Amino acid sequence: MKKIFFFITMLNYSYLSSQIESYHYEKFNYIFEKLDIRGIIEYDNFILPGTKLDIKNYFEKILLPTDKLNHYEKEFFHNLMARENLEFQDDKEYHLPSIRNGAINLFEYVDKNLNLKINPILSLSYEQIFNRNHYIRTWGFYISGIHSSGTGFHLSFDENLVNKSDVYRQLDFINQKGKIITTNRRDRSEFSDTRGSLIFQNDWLLFGAVKENLRIGYGENSQLVLSDRAPSFPALLLRLNLTDWLTVYSFHGWLLSGIKDSTKSYDTDLYQRVVEHEKYFGAHFFQFRPFHELTLNFGETIIYSDRGPYLAYMFPFLFYRSIDHMFTFGSEDSGNNGAFFLEGNLKLFKKLKLYSGLYIDELSFSRLLKGDTERNQIAGQTGVKLFDFLVDGIYLNLEYTRILPWVYSNWIPAQTYTNLNYPLGHYIGQNSDQIYFKVGYYFDSNLYFCFDMDFTRNGGISDIKNQYTPPGEKFLYGDVRKIFRAGFNVDYEYLRNLMFSFNYNYYNVKDESQTRTPDWQRGGNHYLSICLSFSFDRF
Repeated sequence: MKKIFFFITMLNYSYLSSQIESYHYEKFNYIFEKLDIRGIIEYDNFILPGTKLDIKNYFEKILLPTDKLNHYEKEFFHNLMARENLEFQDDKEYHLPSIRNGAINLFEYVDKNLNLKINPILSLSYEQIFNRNHYIRTWGFYISGIHSSGTGFHLSFDENLVNKSDVYRQLDFINQKGKIITTNRRDRSEFSDTRGSLIFQNDWLLFGAVKENLRIGYGENSQLVLSDRAPSFPALLLRLNLTDWLTVYSFHGWLLSGIKDSTKSYDTDLYQRVVEHEKYFGAHFFQFRPFHELTLNFGETIIYSDRGPYLAYMFPFLFYRSIDHMFTFGSEDSGNNGAFFLEGNLKLFKKLKLYSGLYIDELSFSRLLKGDTERNQIAGQTGVKLFDFLVDGIYLNLEYTRILPWVYSNWIPAQTYTNLNYPLGHYIGQNSDQIYFKVGYYFDSNLYFCFDMDFTRNGGISDIKNQYTPPGEKFLYGDVRKIFRAGFNVDYEYLRNLMFSFNYNYYNVKDESQTRTPDWQRGGNHYLSICLSFSFDRF
């Protein structure tokens, strides 16, 4: 018998696939982070999401000291482990469909070497966004598997049809995942998403190709280095676990510049063939854990275009800034967009986690020593998380982010810190700051409640020439936009892959600029959604 599941998207308006994936992995992240702070396991969430093999390894580590878990943690953990079913078995077994251990799968196959799941993506969605109503039909499929050799893979695809024109790009101040709109008319718009990965890993090495919404950074509401705001893009990923206190990461991605290359574009008998400028993203960092309570990450990012991919930016043990000088030959008119970052976290009292980060786009120590701070283009973030506040399952989070003028930008349009004009870093952008507060409560592994709020200020953006002309602009120069948001949501997962959500948010927007924010976005507005969804297993 056919079952039709109806889905109403939640706050970030993300694709059905990535949305439910995010919900599932957040549960893993919560329990792993909680047990790490208590000293039961070694876990770090600087780069997310992890692989299913990572999750399987953490399950095995938690099983060893299970006597150290309290009753709430044992129930939470064993429920998650049973529903994920990441084990192999000697006897071949397949189910069509599969309903067991509190999980639903359209097809499931397990033997001594392979654990494979296949699921559909089906939804009918309704959204009310600032008094604008949308209906969305979504269909797709999802395949994921792990092999005993240490290989994991997944493929997801979804196609979305909206009954009205797209408004997502107009809401630039909302923390939403980016979409690549393929059709946008008055009466309809369409977008699709495909993601996947093929990864091999063992105790010391992880290497593979991914197209995912990865994020790099400890930030809760958004991250300085790489957030999941931009559409997913293909990349090569390398992780080297050299010792128990040192891990090296390298990441190289292919971006969409959205900028026409007139020298390569040409006319045909029917249409013009448009070729865009090539654009690439590279990042590498070293993660140090001198002792369990402290973790430090130091690394670089690079955005380069028009010539590549360049092998040197895929090598984790080279200095990006020095490679960049090879391009410039001492000149300033042919370089790339590079930056440094430093982030760390400190765990205290088996309940408290402090984290801070710096993203350094441009910093002159010589000018700084002279008292000149105007041209220093830096972003900073600091936060605190408190677990098991009053009762097991409640956690608090307070976070402040400040991004100085011209961080992430570049005078070469194809080298801005974006993917198809969506920010790669923190979604509030340059010349902005934000304070964010969140209280979350996992009643158990099935029921979650969250209340959060934030206050954001966006300053102006002037001519790009001012980025390179002393003395530079003051923080929050120009017309200021102030955005207040407060909301809550409830998620209830009756069975794995079958979930109900309720979400409400209130926005109040004030803008000194007469052109930046349309009238329909100003003042008080409401966002309400209800969701009943059938999702799928994730990798």
